[in-house]
Amino acid sequence: MTSMGPMDGKIQNLGVDGAFIRCSGVPDLDECFRLIIRPGERQLLLANAEMVWSETFSSDDPMFYGMGVCFRYIVDDDRKFISDTLLKHA
Repeated sequence: MTSMGPMDGKIQNLGVDGAFIRCSGVPDLDECFRLIIRPGERQLLLANAEMVWSETFSSDDPMFYGMGVCFRYIVDDDRKFISDTLLKHA
């Protein structure tokens, strides 16, 4: 959720301190924004995030935009959920 409204994306890579998000539109974020993550059956994860880089990617698939974000604030329980999930899939 940005000051311009919602922006959809899909997390391609997730860590306890940030994420790589694949977007269909060009990310134009100069400020912190609210990141809402829907991890399947679990309740939503909420974080304040900041874009640290963005790039346009092209491959055999249609062109897409990606951005790396760092979490500026995330609730401890949500960070622990991410950490525990990553350990299960390591």
